Amino acid sequence: MNVIKLMFTDFSRWSKFRTELMGITMCGIIIDHIMGRLNAHNVVLDFISKVLHVETFLLLSGFGLFYSMNKGCKIIPFYLKRFQRVLFPFMVMVSPYLIYEFFIEKYSLLRLFLKVTSLDFWFNGNYIGAWYVAFSLVLYLLFPIFYKCVNRKRLLFSSINTLVLIFTLIAVNILIEYYFPLKYSQIEIALRHSPIFIVGIYIARFSLGNISKKTIALYWCGVVFIILILKLLTLKYGEWISGSYYSDMKQLFYLPLISMIFFLLYKFNLENILMKGFRWMGQYSLEIYILHIVVYRFAVSLTGYQYLENIVGDTAAVLSTVIVSLIICVPIHNFIEKLKSKI
Repeated sequence: MNVIKLMFTDFSRWSKFRTELMGITMCGIIIDHIMGRLNAHNVVLDFISKVLHVETFLLLSGFGLFYSMNKGCKIIPFYLKRFQRVLFPFMVMVSPYLIYEFFIEKYSLLRLFLKVTSLDFWFNGNYIGAWYVAFSLVLYLLFPIFYKCVNRKRLLFSSINTLVLIFTLIAVNILIEYYFPLKYSQIEIALRHSPIFIVGIYIARFSLGNISKKTIALYWCGVVFIILILKLLTLKYGEWISGSYYSDMKQLFYLPLISMIFFLLYKFNLENILMKGFRWMGQYSLEIYILHIVVYRFAVSLTGYQYLENIVGDTAAVLSTVIVSLIICVPIHNFIEKLKSKI
């Protein structure tokens, strides 16, 4: 009973197991991409990829950024740190493939620059996972504003401001989709997940306060109520307005459950190679995320990949690109860190 109680009342475990949560989420994303590339379906794997997906990254990102800012981090160092942690590694990892693509497709140097810096996503839609980096940069830019809105002394005001931010972002999504449907179809992969980032910020604020049992109960009642409303809207109107928000909000139940499983493994000394694997993947999550896409795109552009598919089959060929990504992610991470030290 105490375990269940802790699972839904102690949000500090999200911070304690943030790296492992990022790692297990990365597993879900890779599974989703593999199944998509193979055009395959499996009940268990489909469920895992829905539970552990990129919205979890955004939720944990909002959560972690609040903790960082709450320690007294100044604006300029905050922006520089985010640039070094996200944009610079992305530019290093995608440049070889994009230069190769540049000579084949022969687009302009300006387009190459936009692609290398992830900005091309906002003009032409997603490519090699750039949406996550491009969208993260926008969220980082706006984060000080979000932080000031959510970080109020009284939790009631924090809650009201959070709801205003969430509904404002949902309204922005709806307006862009209504008036600019073509543009929205290119960037919705990012914009539709914006509310869950705000939820992550709010949960961090919630976890740092001296919260009473009554307040925690009200919080979960509110979460359940919102999820039910979104589900009803989805059933009545389809996925158009509420489907993605309903899917994202369910993470608020999945993450406490996963965090508690991690806690129990540590408490009873059951930590094993699986947990170490999740921690390792969490440490290199950005590199793995970008590389497993870039390596696959590089591979399929080469004639030899078709021969490999014919010899070992589609599944083994796709898995081989993931394995290569996992092998090279650490050396590339170390190379990027050396470049950072010289800047």
